[in-house]
Amino acid sequence: MTSLNRRTALKIAAAGTTLLAAGEASDSTVTAAEGKKGGSIVGRWGTTHDRVWLGGEFWANPMENWVIADGAAECQSTGGDRNVHLITHQITNLKGSFEMSVDIEEVEAGKTAGGAGFRVGIRSEINEYRSNSFAKNGLNAGLVDGSLVLGRNKSEIRDGANSKLFALHLTGKPEEGGRFRLALTATDKSGKTIGTVAFNSPAQAVLGNVAIVNNLSSPERGKARGGRYRFQNWAVDGDAFTVTPEQKFGPILWSMYSLSDSRSDEGFVMKMSALTGPLGEKDNQNVELQIQQGGKWKSIGSSKL
Repeated sequence: MTSLNRRTALKIAAAGTTLLAAGEASDSTVTAAEGKKGGSIVGRWGTTHDRVWLGGEFWANPMENWVIADGAAECQSTGGDRNVHLITHQITNLKGSFEMSVDIEEVEAGKTAGGAGFRVGIRSEINEYRSNSFAKNGLNAGLVDGSLVLGRNKSEIRDGANSKLFALHLTGKPEEGGRFRLALTATDKSGKTIGTVAFNSPAQAVLGNVAIVNNLSSPERGKARGGRYRFQNWAVDGDAFTVTPEQKFGPILWSMYSLSDSRSDEGFVMKMSALTGPLGEKDNQNVELQIQQGGKWKSIGSSKL
């Protein structure tokens, strides 16, 4: 970054600053193709270069076990319960309904069938989206060892159906008596239904974060590992969700600065550093520093990652 004198540095502090990773759009939600079940696709995996960091809308557990590969989020671990939270969306309105869909492909079979799918109702004691991202609870909705699993219910998929390449569509709507009706449908690549299962859940059980999960059924410690899956076209919709785009985290995760008197002709010097998520080799490698003056943002320096 360029050196700044004390006067300019103080103006930055008074007017506000922003660090931008060049090439990242301010809104990374794209519209799903017409007729796509589940609503609008979240993220831009289909148009993003291969890398570890999945995008500002997501929190991956753990980050290093997930990559964007060939337009999909792919888990690199065969361990149990590797998951990705959609941190911009939380189920908060029990009078509303919701739906989600995702395309899933098995890329590595495991000796233990862990399966893949959704999880809803993930929440901590304080039910805050960041703390929810580390909670170990929720209702599973996915395909495990030839059966659709939804909460406590299970239903076998059609004989001969391909359980290595499929799509899931999950819906939820309120019912009388403080219950919430969940329904899960699996389809093959042609769109033909290969299985369905439903579950009446206590309404409170669906509140909180939603996630996609690799190995819903966690292998026991010391036992054979599960499989690896890739997830594509994750779409969500419904007024049960509260959607808060401001909860995105990244591409700049943190920034730090120092202001010191150089005791030279340079005078006071501000130095600022920025930490981004792990970007790919083909991602834009420039970070830009802007200051706001007269209601407009002005670039005063840039640096390569």
